[in-house]
Amino acid sequence: MENEASRIAELLRKYRSGSLSEAEKAELLEYAETHAGTKALLRDMRRSFRETNLGHVAQDGAAHHEALDDTRATRMRADIWRWVAPEKAIRRLPRWRIPAAAVLVCLLGAAYFLQRNATEPVTWQHLATTAGEHQRIVLPDSSVVYLNGNSTLSYPQKFSGVQRVVRLAGEAFFDVSHNPQQPFFVVGKDFTTKVLGTAFNVDTDLAPGIAVAEGKVQVVRIPQATVQQTLDRAASWQARVGLRQPVRVEEAWATKGPRDEAFVTAAQYVLVDTVSGILEVGQGSAPNWRAGELAFYNAPIGRIAKQLTRYYGEEIVVDETISGCEVTLPAMNKPLEHVLSTLARLRQGSVVKIQETWHLRGRGCGS
Repeated sequence: MENEASRIAELLRKYRSGSLSEAEKAELLEYAETHAGTKALLRDMRRSFRETNLGHVAQDGAAHHEALDDTRATRMRADIWRWVAPEKAIRRLPRWRIPAAAVLVCLLGAAYFLQRNATEPVTWQHLATTAGEHQRIVLPDSSVVYLNGNSTLSYPQKFSGVQRVVRLAGEAFFDVSHNPQQPFFVVGKDFTTKVLGTAFNVDTDLAPGIAVAEGKVQVVRIPQATVQQTLDRAASWQARVGLRQPVRVEEAWATKGPRDEAFVTAAQYVLVDTVSGILEVGQGSAPNWRAGELAFYNAPIGRIAKQLTRYYGEEIVVDETISGCEVTLPAMNKPLEHVLSTLARLRQGSVVKIQETWHLRGRGCGS
């Protein structure tokens, strides 16, 4: 009997974790069938297994579904007690049945609680801008995002669970609502940023890095694919079993050993070398491209041209002789022609517009 109780407890633990095989389901049902007075329990077990396999969701409304689950859970707990305990109070209980009953009630109760609180599938919104287009987005938690040109932001219709996660390709400025109980993550191609509530600028491709305007952020060097694989595994497990698995983005950070990370505060930035993985922290204010104030410090002209195209939306071709030359361009709120003329003067060159494309020429870097 004791071995039987242990086996039943093991099977219910596997049911809770979602690893119960079809053969083990049949075994658990067989245990119920061989005990008198368990018809109701047997029926509820079969129904529970069927709903888990089909990802069952009641169609009669959330309130009715919850009430039905409460009733069924109460009945299942009572049936378990009748299974492992005698019908007459005067009958002496075998000692193994008391702990077995406690185990079964706790396990099925926990499984029911987790199933009842299963998260709904996440519905993602995707917003993409073209070159020269800028968007202001208010997220479900009232956080505000300013999306630069040639950029894409993906975010859920509703932030639920233990974290807020968005995905970014391109550049955006975030003003995040403060919520220590639900940290905010910006997942990019090569790194992820975690904040509790602050304002910062993120560029994931042309000049990968973060510049903080207010508060403090944590930057971790990790490929987006690794983060997504961890979240996808959790979603797959949840869909298969019907239970909630609260997986945090930090769990992806722990895979394959420690990760390079940096903590950055107001008036600081971190540059991410996507080749070496080095995170370089320095002093500097967040770029105010939202107001047209573009500034570049020791940046190659070729990359500056791509950033100008992203903001202004006009094509710029840079002569190869000066594309890699690094220059510093103070913040300015000027038309594109004026900015390009300033760049040309720095390299004793010229700028001309042919049809719809700007052409920037100049002397080499050593001149």
